Amino acid sequence: MTKDLIRVGVVGVGRGQSFVEGATEAAGMKLVALCDIWEARLHDLAGQHHVAA
Repeated sequence: MTKDLIRVGVVGVGRGQSFVEGATEAAGMKLVALCDIWEARLHDLAGQHHVAA
């Protein structure tokens, strides 16, 4: 069995922030992108996690 890394993107980082935290902490997962209509929140969180917005 291979150990592939699951790349995760989250849409809606308000309520989806728990998914963001889970993706950064879970073994075998990597947060790669965020999307939200509220640009200030989006860019703040993307900067914190060093991912694409």
